[in-house]
Amino acid sequence: MLRDGGYGQKVLEMTVDYAKERKQFGKPIGVLQIIQHYCADIFIDVEGMRLSTYKVACMLSEGISYTDEVAVAKAWAIQAAIG
Repeated sequence: MLRDGGYGQKVLEMTVDYAKERKQFGKPIGVLQIIQHYCADIFIDVEGMRLSTYKVACMLSEGISYTDEVAVAKAWAIQAAIG
C-alpha cells in the first residue's frame, strides 16, 4: 500500500497531472469545466474514503462498536472504484 494517502489519492494526483499536461486545441484539458468537475468528484470520493476510515479507526481505538461505519467506509470505496 502507498504510504502517502493510498491508491485513491494516487489516482487523483495522476488525473490532475494528466489534465495539466494533456493538450487539446492548444490548451490543457484541465481548463475545461467538465474535467474540473471530474477531478472534484474524485477528490470527494478520496476524502469520503479517508474520513470514514479515520472514523472507524477512532471508534476501534475507543472500543466503540463500528459495524455500521465499516459499511459506510466500504460503500465509499466501492462507489469510488466503479466511478
